[in-house]
Amino acid sequence: MVLAPDGTVQFDSDQIVPLGVPVIAAAKPILEGQQIEATPVVHADGHDFQLYLTRVSQNDHLQWVVAAGISLDVQYQELSDLVRTLLVVYAVVLVLTEMGFSPPQAAGF
Repeated sequence: MVLAPDGTVQFDSDQIVPLGVPVIAAAKPILEGQQIEATPVVHADGHDFQLYLTRVSQNDHLQWVVAAGISLDVQYQELSDLVRTLLVVYAVVLVLTEMGFSPPQAAGF
């Protein structure tokens, strides 16, 4: 997505604005000259998005703010799956320990 210096959307090939992702609000510090780039996490319609915003300037004058982003839903799902797998492994180890199972030791120790 590309924003003009006044915050109007100039290009939105991924149709981010209709999804309700608050890109313009997230870009405000860049549009106002307070930051050169930002990577905020924003929320829209029950989903989290990591945005990557950067200033494009010419002769030290703001020309555009370029924004790209990714949904964090996939990362959250992968983390959730990992935690569940680790809990299952931990439970199995506990059960085996309670049953008196101990791993075989190498010869000579």
